[in-house]
Amino acid sequence: MLALARDAQASEFQLLHKIVTETPQRMHLKSRRPFATHAHELLHTTPADICKAACVKAKWRDQWKSAEPSRLHLYVEDSTDVPGRLLPRKQWTILNRLRTGVGCFGAAMMKWGIVDSARCECGDPLQTVEHILTSCPIYRPPHGERGLIELDHRTLVWLASTELKV
Repeated sequence: MLALARDAQASEFQLLHKIVTETPQRMHLKSRRPFATHAHELLHTTPADICKAACVKAKWRDQWKSAEPSRLHLYVEDSTDVPGRLLPRKQWTILNRLRTGVGCFGAAMMKWGIVDSARCECGDPLQTVEHILTSCPIYRPPHGERGLIELDHRTLVWLASTELKV
């Protein structure tokens, strides 16, 4: 059983390595800053005499500190130690979509032409991340946005049990 888990983890690492090191292919939904393209640029601009991992980490840290503050800067002080990074994938995904404000919220889905209404299941006419974090009686985390920053126990329990699909 342990060998299967190790093989699966090695396979995931190999796939991530392939995505980062090979020339990225054009994706269906174009991102403004695609991860693979950015990582590819960082890897190919690294001086040969230093460790690539250390160089990428240093460049990332410098870019993070010099970037214009965004919603995500509320949650992450050090890009190498993101709170919640060890959560299961489903919880990590929900957490980061709420943190960044980017996800399949009703308002975004309507903007993209996927749904006809931006209405939330609670009846509010506009489902946005702000609505969910501040006033949604169905999906609001127990401590709102503050809970996502601190990742307290009640917020972790909420992440594990929420039916929110973003």
